[in-house]
Amino acid sequence: MNSGKKFDIYLHPPCLDETDRRQTEEVLASGWVAPGGPWVDAFEKEIRRLTESPYAMALSSGTAALHLALKLLGIRTGDTVIVPSHTYIASASPVHYEGGRIALVDSEPETLNMSPDYLEYALRVLKKQHIHPRAIILTHLYGLPAQTDEILSVARRYDVPVIEDAAESVGSFYRGRHTGTWGRAGILSFNGNKTFTAGGGGALLLKDKSEAEKARKWAAHAKEDRPYFYHKQWGYNYMMPALTAGLGLSQLKRTEEILARKRRLHRIYSQAFGNLPLQPVHETPESRSNYWLNAFLLDENFQAGKLTEFLQQKGIEARRFWYPLHKMPLLKDAFYAGQGESETFFERGILLPSSPCLADKEIERIIEGVKNFFG
Repeated sequence: MNSGKKFDIYLHPPCLDETDRRQTEEVLASGWVAPGGPWVDAFEKEIRRLTESPYAMALSSGTAALHLALKLLGIRTGDTVIVPSHTYIASASPVHYEGGRIALVDSEPETLNMSPDYLEYALRVLKKQHIHPRAIILTHLYGLPAQTDEILSVARRYDVPVIEDAAESVGSFYRGRHTGTWGRAGILSFNGNKTFTAGGGGALLLKDKSEAEKARKWAAHAKEDRPYFYHKQWGYNYMMPALTAGLGLSQLKRTEEILARKRRLHRIYSQAFGNLPLQPVHETPESRSNYWLNAFLLDENFQAGKLTEFLQQKGIEARRFWYPLHKMPLLKDAFYAGQGESETFFERGILLPSSPCLADKEIERIIEGVKNFFG
């Protein structure tokens, strides 16, 4: 019988243990698995502890959190929002939900994230066209914090608020502060493949109480405070279920353990590939990465697609970097600032299995596979 299993070693399966199982059973035994309630409250408290954000709202996904952040900034049809070209499509799709125009900015090679220089160029050109962007979405890809200080400095000069997409960087810090807490708003993800999983879900980080109250109301179908269902405005079904929150709560209580495993794996990979034409992308001196996915850049004589295919044929799920948004049909006419950096990353970048629960034998097999490719 075919189990449908494609790989022996997957890219990033969740790292679940007995405490996660017991926590989930406790939620089930409580009889409350619907959105909201004490489990969601406890999960939000744990998010605030980790991030030190004044307000944290657990939601159905990171995409939902980004959508609400854009609505809080009043993004409407025709408004321009700047998005990195090197990112997953979910960083851009909520802009489309609100009818906004997407302007794309390419990356710098040190962190793989948005280039402050290209951002300033984009803002200067758009200003000459009498376009004032309503927001900048800054991602922290693969768990690697962006050059946040420089980005925020440019944004302040042009008076454009920054939303941090920290979906991939829960547990990552820049200058001692958690990613997602530097800008006007931040978003996190607890999807099934993230460093800390709730099986799904996300969170919205905010600094302002009134904005937090407004977003929470929108997330619950914008219900009015009455003893019956009454609505004055449109809302969304974005609240996190209690069962999801329970698993996420258990995972965040293991923050240090999971992050230690992630950082150990990065060290092992970096040492093992030291003599190969395969350069690891490290955290910068100003940052501390969760190393969600271990990212490597091949020398220009090698193609990531061939190494990826080689490993996958051996049952090891490796993937290439995100495909550039400015090359996608959906965004072929969008404003773009850059010189094809994300295209180079896609051709030369590879992501190796990074689960914190990888066994030593699995790690050895991955390393052996990479070394075999290079002969």
